[in-house]
Amino acid sequence: MTVSAPLRLADHMRRLETGVDWRLVNLATASAKKAELFARYGPHLAAASGGAELEHLREIDWRQLACATSLRQLEAATVCRLHGYADPEDYYSACTPQPEAVTVPWLCVHARDDPVINVEPVLAVAEAMRALDAPALFVVTPRGGHLGYAGGSATSWQDEPSWADELAASFIHHWGRHSHAGGKPSLPLSRL
Repeated sequence: MTVSAPLRLADHMRRLETGVDWRLVNLATASAKKAELFARYGPHLAAASGGAELEHLREIDWRQLACATSLRQLEAATVCRLHGYADPEDYYSACTPQPEAVTVPWLCVHARDDPVINVEPVLAVAEAMRALDAPALFVVTPRGGHLGYAGGSATSWQDEPSWADELAASFIHHWGRHSHAGGKPSLPLSRL
């Protein structure tokens, strides 16, 4: 299941690099992530402590990270170095779903009014999945913002599942029940 995910990461990143508003979102997000990385791991690196479980952090280009003002620059200093990607474009390409390669049931939930992730690439992937008759259900709501699928009452939303949680449970239960039987579910995805 994916919720509010940038299914075509390269498209999403290009959007964050155009226009003043998007570039401000990009800068703010990169700055927050950078501050979190330095706050969490900086003391361990400075003290040469943290043990073997933090050894991989030495792969990060901390100087490049300190100068990063965009998510692309942050990812070049961290994700690409940690996971062997040549550059951010290589990373973004690897993170784009290939509809023909999807072999397990996939539930994708997205909102048209998501202020962070553009809905158009999501709809393009949904159309490609539909054309291949792939095991996927795309739920695109008119509203919900970015990850705005909390449910329950205003005072106790943490204790009650959201409609998205219930949809995910139904999806997993339905497909899991039929995968053990070795077949596809008889109930069309649109009727879940």
